[in-house]
Amino acid sequence: MKIRELTESQATSQQPLIPDNVTSPQDQAQYCWNIIKDNCSQSIRAMSAAGRLLYRGTTSTYPAFVDRSRTDRHTLTLPMEDQIVIDAFLRRAGFVAVRGNSIFATSDKKTAARYGDLFLIFPADSANITWNNKVNDWAVDAFEHGEILDWTDEMPEIEDPKRAKVMAKYYGFVAGDLAGALTSGHEVYISGAYYAVNPKAFGGSFVNMLARALK
Repeated sequence: MKIRELTESQATSQQPLIPDNVTSPQDQAQYCWNIIKDNCSQSIRAMSAAGRLLYRGTTSTYPAFVDRSRTDRHTLTLPMEDQIVIDAFLRRAGFVAVRGNSIFATSDKKTAARYGDLFLIFPADSANITWNNKVNDWAVDAFEHGEILDWTDEMPEIEDPKRAKVMAKYYGFVAGDLAGALTSGHEVYISGAYYAVNPKAFGGSFVNMLARALK
């Protein structure tokens, strides 16, 4: 799997999860877990169902933080005109999370780790997700499989929202079903709020809490 845009350099609104008065690793882990289980219950259920976790390679000065996807993301590898076409098509088909307003994450731990510090990602219950059940990474596969380029060429001609929904399904785009995305190992677009925790933080206490919850 190749995801080249997991850690695009961009402005961030990261806010630390842990207040200064919570100091012991165990208490910090518990504080994070309490917040995440209250705000990301759908993500936790999906992880439990799939038996896999969601990761992102990124940089942060915090061991755990909350952030939001930006709304003006610029692609690094996919031509910008193609991203605009894909996003416009997905919006016509009723998708909320598109390439330009999302962060990318993956259940492929090794891939994520190549692009920065490894963080566990928990989309908030209010967040929207999109993924593709046919290709791992549209930006990469578009250049490796001519069929994907043909699809991108067709998208501007699909103006009717009902037909766009049918064609989005044909192209493999899925809204929601995080468990399915985790099982597939394909990239996930997350639009909205999400929580991130460094799995090495807190002496492993947070990871242990998560593991118990997922049993």
